[in-house]
Amino acid sequence: MPPALTYPLRPVRGQSPVPLIAAVVIELRTAEGKWEPLQFRVDSGASVSSMNLSLAGPKTPTNPAGLNLRLPDPMPVRTLTKTYADGRQAEVPIHSGVLTARFPTLPSFIFEWDCFFDETAPKTPLLGLGGRVLNSVHITFQGRSTGFPDGAMLFDIRSSPVPLFPLSDPLVWETHYAPAGWPPMAPLTSPQ
Repeated sequence: MPPALTYPLRPVRGQSPVPLIAAVVIELRTAEGKWEPLQFRVDSGASVSSMNLSLAGPKTPTNPAGLNLRLPDPMPVRTLTKTYADGRQAEVPIHSGVLTARFPTLPSFIFEWDCFFDETAPKTPLLGLGGRVLNSVHITFQGRSTGFPDGAMLFDIRSSPVPLFPLSDPLVWETHYAPAGWPPMAPLTSPQ
C-alpha cells in the first residue's frame, strides 16, 4: 500500500465564516543538490503551483531568503491573466520552471512539479493541483476527526520511490525500480 501523509487544517480566527488553511512543508532541491524545507499553502483553486521569483533565485545580500533552486537559464517567460481570490484580474509576466520536491518524512519519493515563478507572488508559495502534482499525489480533505478538530488534508502518494544510489543490492533495483525489459544490473563492488 502506498504511503499516506496527514496534515491538520488550521483555522484563521477573527473572520466569519472561519476559513481553513491547508499548509504542508515540502523540501526543494537547490542548485547545489541540497534539500531546503519550505512551507507551501495548498490551493485547490490553483491550476499550477506558484512561487515568488526572488525566493527561487540565488541568495544574495539583497535577497537573503533566496533558495537558489535549479532553474533554467534563461527561464521561459510568458504573460498570463492572473485571477485573484477577490475576482480581480491582471496580466502578469511569469517564468515557468519545475520544482524538484519531496516530503521530509518520505525522502525516497522525489517529484517534479511544474511551477510558475512570479515577481508579484506572495512570499508563501502555493501548491496548486495541476502541473503534475495530482499525477503523483492524491490530495483529499476531510472534516473533523479524532486528532484533527478542524479537519485534515491527506496526501496519498501515487508514484514509486526514486532509488537512492548507490544501491547495495542489485536485486532491489531489478525487483523494484528497473523498467520492464532492462538488463539485470551487475553487482556493485566497493572501491579498494
